[in-house]
Amino acid sequence: MPPPVLFRLGACKRGKMGGLGMSGVRTRKLLMAALLASSATALAPVDISAKAQDSTSLPRIEEAECVTDVLANVNAKCYTFFAEEDRDDPSGTVVELPVAVITPKTASEGAEPVFFFPGGPGSSRLSSEEEIQSLLADTPDNPLVVFDPRGFVHAKPALRCPDYSAFSPYFNTLSPVIISTTDTEERLRMHADAIERCYEKLFAEGVDIPKYNDYEIARDVEEIRTLLGYDRINIYGISAGSGSALQYLRYYPDNVRAMILGWPWFGAFRDRAAIDEYYTQKQMFTDVLELCVSTDPECRELLPAWYHAIDRARRTLDAKPFVKIVQDENGEEQTLYFDGVALMNRIYMYSASIYDKLPNVVARIQKGDYSALDDFFGTSDWGDLWNPAHWAKGAYLALICNDMGTNRPTKEDTRSMVEREPAVLGYEDNKMCAWWGSDGDVPPEHRFPVVSDVPTLTLHGQVDACCGTRWGHYVAETIPNTQIVEFQAQGHADESQCRHKVISAFLKEPSTEVDDSCRDEVPLRPWVLE
Repeated sequence: MPPPVLFRLGACKRGKMGGLGMSGVRTRKLLMAALLASSATALAPVDISAKAQDSTSLPRIEEAECVTDVLANVNAKCYTFFAEEDRDDPSGTVVELPVAVITPKTASEGAEPVFFFPGGPGSSRLSSEEEIQSLLADTPDNPLVVFDPRGFVHAKPALRCPDYSAFSPYFNTLSPVIISTTDTEERLRMHADAIERCYEKLFAEGVDIPKYNDYEIARDVEEIRTLLGYDRINIYGISAGSGSALQYLRYYPDNVRAMILGWPWFGAFRDRAAIDEYYTQKQMFTDVLELCVSTDPECRELLPAWYHAIDRARRTLDAKPFVKIVQDENGEEQTLYFDGVALMNRIYMYSASIYDKLPNVVARIQKGDYSALDDFFGTSDWGDLWNPAHWAKGAYLALICNDMGTNRPTKEDTRSMVEREPAVLGYEDNKMCAWWGSDGDVPPEHRFPVVSDVPTLTLHGQVDACCGTRWGHYVAETIPNTQIVEFQAQGHADESQCRHKVISAFLKEPSTEVDDSCRDEVPLRPWVLE
């Protein structure tokens, strides 16, 4: 096993699976200097406290019944927040957001609250007892403020596009986009049509679509903070919610005591050309094989050329896809095709659950042995569409596309990327924002790195294909008071006692080096090599 990872304040050390080289560090340092020298992007404080709230004033917050039993069962104090959908040119359309304040019995007197930004985007945490209890375990000494951002399922309006799950490779690795054909143009057309249908549905419902973005979420949270009477707050985001937290810090830096970015996936880097992000991300797949061959002699014998093993397996499947015949609900036969695109999509979306099988699977594929692929691709799940009720798919698309502002790809950009690298089809959905009907209404600086000296903690899973330690290093380049912790054998936002211990310790003393000695408490699973 390579030496343990220790990431400290201002430090950049190599990760357990080799990490990713930090190219262009000097350029980024120059960028940071330029950003520091430029005019501040912070917005003026929101002056609400002096306003008398009545039943028609905006923004306002009112006590309300909790929107879920989960919140009621933890004795949350619940509210509804009301604001203009468009603050800059009010049309009379109002958004309503559920807000809940949970004060643990263990909370320290005078402790600043933790505002939690959910990820997805579009994935509400308010109806999940497991998620709420996990957040409370993260923050036992602080009041916890949870909410559904604009567009989420418990907000009004909720941006719902339930049919989108069937086509998105992000929600469904057995999507027809991936397995009903190997024709690249047909795959792209199916996915593009699903994006356009969602946009047209929301437009027909009267939603001011460009106003659903992290800039407006930051403004919502600032008004909620002011209305609840808090001075400084801690901010905590998971996955895409980390991007929302970062944007709040950008626009309201004076109000943030400390920031936690859990498994961060944020716009300044996720919105770059998808083909570039894909190739960077893909290195993690080889890191898994390297971890296997460096710790297990049998694995080294199985994969003597591990740097090339995944690409060789992919070429094999492209030349001869794994074919599965299944029956649909009407008893009709359907043919499923698993080629190189399907392989790369499966590895990316399920890295944490399949990493121990990956070396053996790619070795077998190269030999033309497809006997492990039924299990690897989960073909028995075909027809059981994962379409979680807590996830507003329209909010998901609105946030990933609108946050790009004017940086959305064109249709020609996306077609060119897919032509050069078909596996991009199975990567993140933001490459499809060319078919989203409008740019998001965000300031130009919304895409710049956030510059701050706020104490920050970033958390990562060793086998999380999405959001590894490189994201923490990006944060640390312009937020130097950043501590980076990687949890062994963990995936994306996994539950662990070490996670709770590290977060709660950081919140107590955010400027002190956090004790992350528990980070290896979860062992790697044994490699499946037969």
